Amino acid sequence: EAVKRLIPVISEGGTAVERAHYLQKLARMVKMDERDLEKEMGRKKRARFVAPAKKEGHFSGFPGMQFGVEPYSLFLLLQDPRLYDMMNQVLQQAGLLPLSGEDFQQPRYRELFVMLVNRWQRGERFELNELDDSDPVWGSLAESFEAFLEHTASLPDANLALAARLCALQLRKRGLERRLVELRFLSEDAQREGDADSIRRWMSLVTQYSREKGRLDEALSRVTVLGYNQMESSPIP
Repeated sequence: EAVKRLIPVISEGGTAVERAHYLQKLARMVKMDERDLEKEMGRKKRARFVAPAKKEGHFSGFPGMQFGVEPYSLFLLLQDPRLYDMMNQVLQQAGLLPLSGEDFQQPRYRELFVMLVNRWQRGERFELNELDDSDPVWGSLAESFEAFLEHTASLPDANLALAARLCALQLRKRGLERRLVELRFLSEDAQREGDADSIRRWMSLVTQYSREKGRLDEALSRVTVLGYNQMESSPIP
């Protein structure tokens, strides 16, 4: 059960070094050969990267396409910084803190998010061409942004607003899932060492984050259904 629950989360997050570290801890926790877990993670990755069918219509511009939720969130804010308030609003309605740089796992994306928000709060606009495109990360991001603009050119504002809300919820959910993995490993270590205080502390955080994740799942379902109904009642441009 632990393998089924944790392997997908481990395979999706962190650097290769971090994934190897978590995989090693999981192998120790469930008393399995680490090589068997590596094979299981490889199967999960292959299953996840089946090429999707081309989608048309209302949801063709939503997260889940090739950009990934972190770049997609940044692209939305580059296109319209006002979406930042909508992203925070949906988190606030779920009883959660506003979006922050910590919601981005990739350090350079985190850096760009902070720059975008700081400019927006000063009433200034940030342009992607201000970054050094000789940097491989920024150069790749700039190319993807051009593809994003082409992809969303025909989408109405309602679609982009809904996409922004979904991105905010998904970013926070991914972060909580990573923290839950780390906390379960910390709890397992504390149990082996007989550290009762640490066990209580880690399990308390697991309970807190699990409740937050439950609120996120409810909000994702609600926002998706309401957005779908709203757009179905409007003609496709």
